[in-house]
Amino acid sequence: MVTNHNVIDEVSLGIVSKDQIKYTQAERRLQTTGDFKPIVLLGLIGGSMPLDPLINKINGRTKRVKKQIVAEKKGSNIEKLSSYYNDSFFTAQLGICAEYVSGFKVYVIENNTFAKELEKGETAMLRFMIIDLANKYKQNISCEDK
Repeated sequence: MVTNHNVIDEVSLGIVSKDQIKYTQAERRLQTTGDFKPIVLLGLIGGSMPLDPLINKINGRTKRVKKQIVAEKKGSNIEKLSSYYNDSFFTAQLGICAEYVSGFKVYVIENNTFAKELEKGETAMLRFMIIDLANKYKQNISCEDK
């Protein structure tokens, strides 16, 4: 009889390693589509070339899946940014109008250096960068209640 079952999981049993990479749905889809590389054409000589990567390259599915991965990454970064800072931070402390907060989040995520720091989780550096980006963003917008 097992009484303390909350410590029994796939990692403690040795089925899965502790540092296993968890792929998103779009990344798993890219694995199944197969990314075509020209080196795969050497498989024609041996007669063992997989056709799926070639077909998906021709019909553009691989390109679409790669775009989905980028969009999924940006969406998760926006969610992470929203978990770090609530909307009142953007309006009260940064001075961004309430109707422009979601647009500002997208603007911030499009900045590659900010996105890299967000993935690292450096909250102190994020605060400095977000203040700088907010000043640049406010130059291009105008609020009616100023």
